[in-house]
Amino acid sequence: MRTRPNPLNRLRILIVEDDYLLAGDMASALRQLGAEVIGPARSAAQALELVDSSSVDLAVLDINLAGELVFSVAERLAEQGTPFVFSTGYDPGVIPASMQGAPVITKPFRAENLSRHLGKIFGGRSEEPDAWNTGNRLLASLPPDALADLRPHMALVPLTLRKGLTQVNHPVERALFPETGICSVLIGPASAPVEIGQIGREGMVGHSMLLGASRSPYHTIVVAEGMAVGIAMEPLRATLLRHPEALSVFLRYVHVLSLQTSCSAACSAAEKLEQRVARWLLMCSDRAGDRLPLVHERISLLLHVRRAGVTTAIHILEGQGAIRATRGEIVITDRKKLQQLAGWSYGIAEAEYEQLM
Repeated sequence: MRTRPNPLNRLRILIVEDDYLLAGDMASALRQLGAEVIGPARSAAQALELVDSSSVDLAVLDINLAGELVFSVAERLAEQGTPFVFSTGYDPGVIPASMQGAPVITKPFRAENLSRHLGKIFGGRSEEPDAWNTGNRLLASLPPDALADLRPHMALVPLTLRKGLTQVNHPVERALFPETGICSVLIGPASAPVEIGQIGREGMVGHSMLLGASRSPYHTIVVAEGMAVGIAMEPLRATLLRHPEALSVFLRYVHVLSLQTSCSAACSAAEKLEQRVARWLLMCSDRAGDRLPLVHERISLLLHVRRAGVTTAIHILEGQGAIRATRGEIVITDRKKLQQLAGWSYGIAEAEYEQLM
């Protein structure tokens, strides 16, 4: 018998609510659904302290905290790339224009219905860990006994646009295995880092820790939203020590990621921008499909080139019939043509992955 979908299982949810009884009811309902509750916080100052000191996956924010507005907390969460919803009985028009896109739960509501409201943020897929059939290819390729050992430690993690997943010179406390979405691995000065690799449902974020590094040398951010399976690093390491064949799978993946990085460096040094953009779009398509919610500015920042140059490259690829670009979206219309335009730069690491994994 399959378990009922539960998008909130093992997520760390911050409650900011000044109504003592409602906060308690919400916390109880969320804990029954398997969530880890942070707080409840009853003031903006207390909430900010919890945001800065805790790892938060999602926050529920009462707009009016005894006359104090919660928007400073929302701003801090947005800076960190953490999703949040507003909970209020007031007119949503009081929400600042920059936050108008955030979901709103209208009071009064029953605490036991909270999962239905919050579940909309995470989509339809989620089950108890023992029933998960993961959409991450790296996890799915592990031996069944190793995967069974890891399941009790799995948690669903939202990948929110521009959220930082690893930071340079910071330890990585958990590995992330995307099921949907795209993560960009960056290196270079904080003011202008350059993408050297992409990670999606084929791989994992945090691979350097498996090689004995105590801190991450990379900055990793989300460039296309999705969901990931999170596993704390210590139980992951312990499982790999018990299952050498599973460790071998991970090391083969690290080899492929290293090859992808080498191809990125060579392509950046030797090829025209339209070829680099063609390769980059193909890599995005491998991880997120042929309809990509991308804007020129984001591509220019990741490839560390001028926005005008990206616009010209997009026009060239579009003129060749390989893609169709609209405002906020790029659609790959002829993948074979796009591969021809990318040339040698695309396909080396991808073929190695299919052979080894």
